[in-house]
Amino acid sequence: MTPPPANPRVGAIATVRNRRGLIAGVEPFDGDGGRLHLVQVEYKDDQLPLEEKLIWELEPRRSLLEPTALPQVAGSDPMPTEDFDAYGSLDEVPEPVDLAVISVPREGVLKVLEDCAGNGIRAAIVITQGFADADEEGARLQEKILSFGGLEPGRVRRGSSS
Repeated sequence: MTPPPANPRVGAIATVRNRRGLIAGVEPFDGDGGRLHLVQVEYKDDQLPLEEKLIWELEPRRSLLEPTALPQVAGSDPMPTEDFDAYGSLDEVPEPVDLAVISVPREGVLKVLEDCAGNGIRAAIVITQGFADADEEGARLQEKILSFGGLEPGRVRRGSSS
């Protein structure tokens, strides 16, 4: 068994959701279950957000939970559907949408982009694999997407793949 990690301190490096950052501030709070820390992390990469405030907490056994640790959800009830916003289609969204983040199989991307344009969404981020880096069909689909004219000019750009 490894020893519990040390308390967060200013100047230490923290890894949060696979991002490395510098702990810029720590505010301790004593609670019923132990001491909690409100930790300000300033990330050192080019992703957003540039900084976050996070709760760095103690488990009931009073050993520190790493910020990268996942909660234990086994045996807990799932979140009721009325507690989060999810829609079956873009037509159901009650307010205007500025940006769509699309993560569907590659064959469905163009249809979703068309739906976005039809609902007044002017920008989209596509998080889908299997385009030109995969095969000829993927390259063909990628060219169709890059030439799609339903969004604002210049809003469909090729990203880098690794």
